[in-house]
Amino acid sequence: MNAKKRLNPGKLLVVAFMIIVGAISSLAASGSANAAPLPASVSSVTVSGSSAAPTVTIQGVGFGAKPVGGVITGRIPGCGNGTFTGRDYPNGELWLLDTTVPWGAGYYSGPSSSNCVGLKIGVWTARKVVLHFGNSYGSFNWSLNNGDTLALSVNGAPGFTTVSGLS
Repeated sequence: MNAKKRLNPGKLLVVAFMIIVGAISSLAASGSANAAPLPASVSSVTVSGSSAAPTVTIQGVGFGAKPVGGVITGRIPGCGNGTFTGRDYPNGELWLLDTTVPWGAGYYSGPSSSNCVGLKIGVWTARKVVLHFGNSYGSFNWSLNNGDTLALSVNGAPGFTTVSGLS
């Protein structure tokens, strides 16, 4: 006697689903090791706190690793003598520019064209950077005020905002 076996459609659907999920998982796993990192992109910039001590929060993707080193602003000729906090970063890794006054922070391209106002990194992840200013901030009218236009770069990704909400 030759008995025909019937396929259970429910079991067939589960098997097919498991095969598809396994294939997708294998592709994702093999592709993730070789995938290029996302290029840096800034999606939002907010400035909070007070004009005397603002905090700049930058959201986006692909910010990569936190910059190492940087030049302590007190070691830059023309920035005066004293104990400085904050750093300037080479190669455009990290900088801010108040285009209203204008003045900048965090940019280093050599002793003759760097910023005396350094940056202090509070938080650095692939998606979020939180910055504070070094102690030269506020000197010589180097400060942020509501209505100022702020341009910046994080690992080559540009960002812009109009400062608002400072107390």
